[in-house]
Amino acid sequence: MTKLQKTVQFTKDEPIVLLINNLGGVSQIEMGIIKSEAIKWCHQHNIKIARILCGSYMTSLDGHGISLTILRLFDSEILEFLDAPTSAPGWQRADKLGKAESAPSADKGQSITIQTSSKGAAFTKEQADLAKKCVTAVCNKMNSMESELNALDGAAGDGDCGSTFAHASKAITERMKTCELSSAQQLLFSIAEVFEQEVGGTGGALYALMLSAASEAFETSITSKDFATALQKASEAVQIYGGAKPGDRTLVDALHGAVEKIKSGESQWDTILESSTSVHKMAIYKGNLNSFHQMIKAPRMK
Repeated sequence: MTKLQKTVQFTKDEPIVLLINNLGGVSQIEMGIIKSEAIKWCHQHNIKIARILCGSYMTSLDGHGISLTILRLFDSEILEFLDAPTSAPGWQRADKLGKAESAPSADKGQSITIQTSSKGAAFTKEQADLAKKCVTAVCNKMNSMESELNALDGAAGDGDCGSTFAHASKAITERMKTCELSSAQQLLFSIAEVFEQEVGGTGGALYALMLSAASEAFETSITSKDFATALQKASEAVQIYGGAKPGDRTLVDALHGAVEKIKSGESQWDTILESSTSVHKMAIYKGNLNSFHQMIKAPRMK
């Protein structure tokens, strides 16, 4: 953004239109983070964003990268053209920045700090043993699915999802061998630290933020209601920092499905987990259906 400012030479308080273009291989979560950082930079430099466009406008096969374009508003009529309705399938409408589009700010209480230790509600010995068994079982499952997850990721990404989770699960397993679990908060903070330090990248940061946010639910107690609150906090954190929304075919779909089921009064966790899986599958189905509709509506070359 600094290089763009020097090249385009836009000034403070000058309204601009910002286009963040996905070259084809950047995930929605990554695009959300990039969008958030761009907005934050503009706010810090008193640059007014009149409109922002974020999506795949000009792609290069599955190129993993982005391009940033700045349009200076010499004429307010330009905004009328940008806001004009269109049926072009490849054009995503420009957004006006509102409160929901503002970058996360510590002043607004949205900043999540990853901590490595906390008191929180203390585990009983039985709870600590059960928690360690549960974490170990999840890690073993992630290890066993490494090849399958890599194959699934290879169809639309770089094919390393399984390896990433396997690496994380091994690091978590090693930590569990020497870690004395004192509370649910400490457990989640410890796992978050693994994702932040051992996994890294966008995924590592996002999971670390998600787990850290979830841990806030166990400040004073460890109950089924607290687990429900933890899921909701995790879902909110992913949406704030990742930019994905329910229906975008990301992990948000599963989290959101579970949260909505709990809000409806469901208390059986088997049913809640089944619901989250069903919601995610439906999001994938709807996404594929929308893609098909766009394809058949697109004008064909003669």
